[in-house]
Amino acid sequence: MDGLQGTVAKDSASASQGATDLYASLSQNNFARMRRLGALFAVFLAIGCRGSDAFNGPGTLQINAMSPASFTALAGDLVSVEIDVDGKSDLSTTTPTFVPSDGGSVRDGTIFREADGCGACRPGQISGTLRTDGTTLVWWRLGAATKVQTLTVKIDGARPFVFRANVTGNAWTLTTVGSSTYATRLGDVDYFSLSGSPIEWTATPFGSPPRLIISCQAGTVGIALTHPELAPAFDFVGYVFNGVGASSERWLRSVPLSDSLWRSDTLFHPGPSTAAAALVKQISQSTTFGLGYLQYFYAGSTSGDVSPTFGTAGLSQVMPQLMANCPAGK
Repeated sequence: MDGLQGTVAKDSASASQGATDLYASLSQNNFARMRRLGALFAVFLAIGCRGSDAFNGPGTLQINAMSPASFTALAGDLVSVEIDVDGKSDLSTTTPTFVPSDGGSVRDGTIFREADGCGACRPGQISGTLRTDGTTLVWWRLGAATKVQTLTVKIDGARPFVFRANVTGNAWTLTTVGSSTYATRLGDVDYFSLSGSPIEWTATPFGSPPRLIISCQAGTVGIALTHPELAPAFDFVGYVFNGVGASSERWLRSVPLSDSLWRSDTLFHPGPSTAAAALVKQISQSTTFGLGYLQYFYAGSTSGDVSPTFGTAGLSQVMPQLMANCPAGK
């Protein structure tokens, strides 16, 4: 009996030790499996939440184009380009600089969008600092040269990135009908509200930018702003040269269209020809020219300030032909 009890006790002890060893082995295996699963889960989160971060640059940062890196445009056009900056750490910040060629410029009001935890861009803020894996939207004003113009983006720790615009011609189109010659071009794609925020014309009842017309008709210089949805609430017009407000004066409205007391699709400079010619010369010597006036909006029965802006690059090139029959404009 004692032998049997001893044997049972031994077997019981062995079984207990075996169970303990098996539990320890299983625990280690489970722990190792959990670590592997945890690592895979972390990789999954990293890929799922930061899919836009694909850093493989030679330095600490890499610049990627979020808009077309090359495109076709006309002299003086305002175009938007957007970059993303990838880095080894999404917590790093940097300040990009933009260097245009051929007399081009970069408009104030660059939009910096920081990325959130999952790589989605937050609403833009005007700032000089960009957090990596965010994006930067900048407006590039092209110069007058008919060639490939460039915008070089520079950031410390990254190779420069170059946008290329193939400028194929002059945006100022020249037309002659009898004794009248006209130079016209469309305004920029957007305008600034009183709060300083850009508003695209396509998001307004206009649907498209207004057009500026400069004319020489039988020796008389004229300037006009026109659009089918133009509805000036008053006839005061302010001038903006190179983004800086200048003087204002009263312009003339065309006869209201038959469907409205307000909708006059054209505003005319009041003259005389010498005054209009002096303004045209000032416009041609500027980088941009803007007109501000109070627009009546039918949809909400409200009024608001609008200020179409026009790139003037290329205007000086057509001035000799435009003003051939207008001595005051030469």
